[in-house]
Amino acid sequence: MVENGATYQVQKFEHGSIKWEATTNRLVPSAADAVISLDADAKVAVDQWYAAHPEAH
Repeated sequence: MVENGATYQVQKFEHGSIKWEATTNRLVPSAADAVISLDADAKVAVDQWYAAHPEAH
């Protein structure tokens, strides 16, 4: 996908997706390069987990 002149790879999953900028010099994205999107149900589950595990913040 192309967005604002940059090319991105997108991998969709059952409860969301991950998007990273596609560059010719890097085959594997780092966590800093990625944007993770969750659907509403998954976001609720993740928020509940973090609320129950404050040490993970």
